[in-house]
Amino acid sequence: MPRQIVRDFERLFCEKFGVRDAIAVNSGTAALEVALHACSVRGKAVLTTPYTFPSTVSAIIHAGGYPLFCDVHPETGLLDANQIHRHFVRDDIEIAAILNVNLFGRVRSQCLAILASAYGVFLIDDNAQCFRPGVTPVDNHF
Repeated sequence: MPRQIVRDFERLFCEKFGVRDAIAVNSGTAALEVALHACSVRGKAVLTTPYTFPSTVSAIIHAGGYPLFCDVHPETGLLDANQIHRHFVRDDIEIAAILNVNLFGRVRSQCLAILASAYGVFLIDDNAQCFRPGVTPVDNHF
């Protein structure tokens, strides 16, 4: 694909979603790997959901981290913010990031952004199944 087409796509993506930067890659797995490398997860845990496509865990491992699974909310299938706290009180692990997977057109990011900020870790949102306007925010509270 000609380089200018990719640059135009990245620029339009930034405009549409109101973000400063965008990097086009060939797959969702590659996008996760790029994000995880940018967060320097090597040798550290990445808190994520067990209810996901295998590429989520594969990307964590390829970036040098290891997955730390957190329970999902029984009604939404998304990460349960109330369960995240228990992982951060452990002294035996260092958590580098929360890798949130938004599913079924449902998005749970606001409360996770608050948690990530409070614990000083990165938040990576995998929106491969929620990449469209009109997604449904899910109980963005604790």
